[in-house]
Amino acid sequence: MADNLKAAAFAAGLTPEQKREIDTLSKKLAKHKELLSLPSDVAQKVYNQMPADQQQDMVKTFGQEDPIEKPGRGWLSTAFHYNPLTLAFKGLIEVADATTCAYRAVAIPLSKGQIGFIVTGKQIGRAHV
Repeated sequence: MADNLKAAAFAAGLTPEQKREIDTLSKKLAKHKELLSLPSDVAQKVYNQMPADQQQDMVKTFGQEDPIEKPGRGWLSTAFHYNPLTLAFKGLIEVADATTCAYRAVAIPLSKGQIGFIVTGKQIGRAHV
């Protein structure tokens, strides 16, 4: 088990059985990441060399659907972030945030009397409050 997991298990006061479960899941996750980083044909060979019970356990834990061929998620599917309305809404949020920041940059110091500007003729000077 990794040191950070050991420290977290100790801090949580886990039983030895729970620690073994965490250790097993950590090893499965490391193997899963290793398989994902390999080319698909090599990963398939490595997977086929694993014992049958380990293969079944990996399928049970991580599933067997291909991330590229996953079905859509809900009626908006996975491409919702490309929707023109979503992009327009995100743009409005950015404009609103910039407006709020500009307003607060002026309004807060003015309300505290820390900043002020006076105009006398063509000269703009800072007022001493």
